[in-house]
Amino acid sequence: MDLVVTHASADFDAFAAAMAARKLYAGATVVMTSGLARGVREFAALHRDRFPWLAPSDVDASAITRLIIVDVRRTSRLRAIPALLARAEQRELEVHVWDHHPASDDDVRADVLRVEPVGSATTLLIEAMRARGIEIDEVEATLFALGIHADTGSLQYASTTSRDAEALAHLLSRGASMRVMSRFLSVPFTEAQRVALASALDALETTRASGLRVAIAAVELDAPCEGLDEVASELFRLELPHALFLVATVPRRGRANVVARAREGTIDVASLLGAMGGGGHPTAASLSIRDTTGDALVHALREAIARHAPRPLRVTDVMRSPVRTITPDHPLARLRDELPSWRVSGVPVVNAGALVGIVSSDDVERAEREGRLHLAAGSCMSAPVRTVDACASVEEALDRMAQHRIGRLPVMRDGVLVGIVTRGDLRALLYG
Repeated sequence: MDLVVTHASADFDAFAAAMAARKLYAGATVVMTSGLARGVREFAALHRDRFPWLAPSDVDASAITRLIIVDVRRTSRLRAIPALLARAEQRELEVHVWDHHPASDDDVRADVLRVEPVGSATTLLIEAMRARGIEIDEVEATLFALGIHADTGSLQYASTTSRDAEALAHLLSRGASMRVMSRFLSVPFTEAQRVALASALDALETTRASGLRVAIAAVELDAPCEGLDEVASELFRLELPHALFLVATVPRRGRANVVARAREGTIDVASLLGAMGGGGHPTAASLSIRDTTGDALVHALREAIARHAPRPLRVTDVMRSPVRTITPDHPLARLRDELPSWRVSGVPVVNAGALVGIVSSDDVERAEREGRLHLAAGSCMSAPVRTVDACASVEEALDRMAQHRIGRLPVMRDGVLVGIVTRGDLRALLYG
């Protein structure tokens, strides 16, 4: 007997991947270990006849010959099936894993490991079904598309790949309903979520860790809040820090939950919370823990953040140096020909060692149109000059360029011009 399992509180990607595995492994039985996430539950209720599953207690563990695990591979996230995990460890059954999460120390032993750096686990199953020529109908296509949409943020998350987009396009060609997807992807906040969000906004504290802006919001709730991950995502969208940790405690239940969100390439929240017993993606992770207080958890998080925060990329890491400069009396007619040969679109203007202005190719072109090309650079230079410190983060340089709508920033160290960084330099960095 083949059995398909996924993690507790299955989201759309986990639920869709499980049902896709049921189709890929014809005749397999699906087990949902512990509840379904909000939105998934409503969809599953409407389609229970199309996508059936059992509870762990309904399955005879001794009858399982092959275990298919989707969207998870950490044993700590599969606690509802201890007997099957024990048999897997003793090699009494065959284990296939389909996942897209990073490796960890407590990963399940697998005979077949299909782990790829894609945005959605469902994508891997869709690719396998396409390779085998397995047909799907519009209802199946809709569920599988929901899985990809949910785990890629509708193809907006940094972890999204072209493979996710191709799988989604295939599902749309197979009849996936956008109307149905819109209904289940846009579930309104409950009253409990609205209360949790308002409390989190009031409690939000922002600190710096290695130059990164990290937000922590610790709230006490009267009862567990379903959809706390959605609250954290909304809080992250509103505040836009480099990383966010939402700590929610329910004192009378003796349980605390942490939901973390982070920008790509900042703090790996999966590793950070994984060391505390949680897990997830580098940009989205969670932790559930008993017998602790909100204050103790926040303290532990601050210490973990200090350990995990990487050295941020500094302006000095990407600036161009040495800098080509001109003086205020430099002829504009000569500069017009020099800028293309220098392969720059602007130069700082320095007088007696002091930065006094900057001239761009746009300034030179404007001077030529207006018949002022016979004048010196000082006649059309921009001053005072917006600059950035060499020790500033690249994020700060990006923000400054966007705020002042400028294309280059002279880089200063102790009042001395040491380099220049342009929007082209930062664009090249962003695009890798």
